Amino acid sequence: MTTIKKKIKELMEKIENQNSENRDLEKKMIEDLAKDCAEYISSIIKMENTINVAKTRLEANEYRETITNLDNRRTGSHNLVISDVKVLSKVSILYKLPPIFTGDVNSRIEVAQFAKQYVDELFNERRI
Repeated sequence: MTTIKKKIKELMEKIENQNSENRDLEKKMIEDLAKDCAEYISSIIKMENTINVAKTRLEANEYRETITNLDNRRTGSHNLVISDVKVLSKVSILYKLPPIFTGDVNSRIEVAQFAKQYVDELFNERRI
């Protein structure tokens, strides 16, 4: 099984070896995917933590408002990852590589699992 990191590395190498006028933009999109996946996972953690803690500390209206704001932020982050995945998969195909994401881009669950997998790969293979 090819990891997301390996697919991204392969794509980055192809981009570097081509003299594309879009090279800088394509490299930025790759960087943004990692950042956006991490921000999405972070938004989930923040929301879940706030739900657990805020129930006992906030009044009902303040609690609802806080959770609504966090949920909107999480949804926005998720939408950004979906957009990143769609674009980078198309870029991969342009470079005659397999798409970065092979699931259903219309499945929010599959894209969420992809984001988590990518963040896990980045975390597990970090250099200390």
